[in-house]
Amino acid sequence: MLENNKEMFDNEGVTRSRRTIHTPSAFARKHLLYLQETGRLQSLKSHTSEREGLESFLFLVVERGSGTLTYEGKEYALKAGDAALIDCRNHYSHRASEAEQWELLWAHFDGAKAEAVIPVIYKENASSPVFEFGDNVSDALLIMDELLRLKENRGLTEELKADNILGRILLLCLKKTEKIVKSESISADQIREYLNGDEAVFSREGELKEMMKTRFGKAYEEIDTAFTDKYGIDVAAYLENRKLNKAKEYLRFTIKPIPEIAEELGMRDEENFKSCFAAKEDMLPEEYRKKWAQWVKG
Repeated sequence: MLENNKEMFDNEGVTRSRRTIHTPSAFARKHLLYLQETGRLQSLKSHTSEREGLESFLFLVVERGSGTLTYEGKEYALKAGDAALIDCRNHYSHRASEAEQWELLWAHFDGAKAEAVIPVIYKENASSPVFEFGDNVSDALLIMDELLRLKENRGLTEELKADNILGRILLLCLKKTEKIVKSESISADQIREYLNGDEAVFSREGELKEMMKTRFGKAYEEIDTAFTDKYGIDVAAYLENRKLNKAKEYLRFTIKPIPEIAEELGMRDEENFKSCFAAKEDMLPEEYRKKWAQWVKG
């Protein structure tokens, strides 16, 4: 990892900034979230910074002051405690307020994982690039501080550290999009506990909707919405994942015949079980057992 670290001061007294430029290795570009540039900017005079067409994503956190961000034709007010996640391939600009100059921590980064995950984050955040952390902004600031401290490091170890830290930034943004369940009478945690604890949801899956309506005293659609709003996955998909995990446990740690496993999981028949398993794992249950089973020899 090559880098250039220096103090940069605008001659006209517009900004004071410190930045570190990183040149990622070919390995990082192909496999990791990689850092391109990071730094801290203090605005001394209100001005507009405007860019587009960069092969990069920008994450910035407002530590002090306030200003505005314009992204894809929409203007957003930013204040201390706010953050923004921007696809720099698109047009964007930002400007500190006249009355309250701001101080920003920022990082430019890229990578195939970012290109895949960030559109999902935008969708979950109602297409907005802005995240209001408020009093909880300390988590974002600590993460940014970790990135800034990478400036003295070099090599694959630090590129893996950068990948980890940038991944935590994306996770922080995604968590911020999680919705609060509006209905106090339905607890998504209780729904999850029920799905995890009652094995009847496997063998009686066809009766699941009625079982849950009886258990929670609400329409299934309302139950499903409460669960999806919190966990980002509907009840049916969650149960399918749980069923697959249970099948793996049986295949790895028991000698149960596959037809018996299929029956216990409420599958229609052995062939249906094999087909569903292969669709998820790209291998048949027999192949999975052969690769992963642990047998204790006496």
